[in-house]
Amino acid sequence: QVDASPAFDLNTYSVMFWVKAYQLNRKQAIFAHGESFGDDANSDDDNTDKAQYIIFMKEDGHIQHWSESAGEDQGSGNAHRVTATDFYSSSDFQLRLNDWVHVSVTRGEDNAVMFYVNGELDSHHNPEAGFNDPHIQHILTFGARTNWHGRPVYQDWFAGMIDDIRLFSVEVGLATIGGIYMNSAKVMCDDSALMELTN
Repeated sequence: QVDASPAFDLNTYSVMFWVKAYQLNRKQAIFAHGESFGDDANSDDDNTDKAQYIIFMKEDGHIQHWSESAGEDQGSGNAHRVTATDFYSSSDFQLRLNDWVHVSVTRGEDNAVMFYVNGELDSHHNPEAGFNDPHIQHILTFGARTNWHGRPVYQDWFAGMIDDIRLFSVEVGLATIGGIYMNSAKVMCDDSALMELTN
């Protein structure tokens, strides 16, 4: 987990990475920006000040983009709850076990989410509602996501390998994505040089 720049805009961005999965029987987080919010009324943290988007691998191997925006704090004491709005988009492509795949996920100014696999367009999704929470926690988490219940809890660990992660604060187009895929495919490290992520 590392700090991110506030300049990494929530409404327009691109995330690229190489990924190899070892398990396909559970939801696993590949990349997360920000932190989920909990409902712990005793926390010193203001749980309304959390928002994020996450790139998951679903149980069936589809890549999923999940954006979550913090809502209003409701109730008090044991009734303390925080509302949120979730938006989901999924790739047509399904990851297979032990295969390296290059994945790009972009979100443009119109909030449309695009998935690219091995340098080619995989799917295009209708615009999601945009959000830009000024209280976003600017934290990047790789291979897991963070949830807060009075303290940080890491969950949805990714079992596999992730390499060559690239983040952009703009929507990157097909030509650039294809070029990055071709160039990085030529210089991919062998598995002995990569970090293995297991739970």
